[in-house]
Amino acid sequence: MNKLPNDLSASFDSSDSSYSSSSYATDAESDGEEIIDEIGTESEDEFEGDDSLITYGIKITRKAEEQLQRYLEYLIYKKKNMQAAVAVSKDFDETVDSLTNLAGVLRLCEDEDLRRRGIKKIFLKRHDYVLLYRIVKYDGNAVAVIEAVYHTLQDYENLFKREE
Repeated sequence: MNKLPNDLSASFDSSDSSYSSSSYATDAESDGEEIIDEIGTESEDEFEGDDSLITYGIKITRKAEEQLQRYLEYLIYKKKNMQAAVAVSKDFDETVDSLTNLAGVLRLCEDEDLRRRGIKKIFLKRHDYVLLYRIVKYDGNAVAVIEAVYHTLQDYENLFKREE
């Protein structure tokens, strides 16, 4: 999936941009799949068995995709650092890929309201960003729905609550 702005992504070798063969889809790329708002809200409590043995599907909300896009555009246009944008994009893809195996075992957010709603978090490995996600059941499968992307210097839990 290529998250770099359209006017710039064409000028870079595909090996330098984010992975295009990722197994997850955003709302805009789902090609006939149900859109994110129709997945449902069944919580992870309904899944039987060991969370570490579940392979999770991945969905990214339009909001999360737009947030990531804004961070990448900031790095490209304000900081004039395409290399940093590409690195963050790759780190994002790797983090999302790791969610397919780790989504059920990661920590819930600290905020009590977000905990009750089942909102979990995962940090990018090499950059200071955090993904907030929830796990839902969709067609009998466990799906990690990435709800938001924030920089770790932001008060991301309170921002997330205010933006909903």
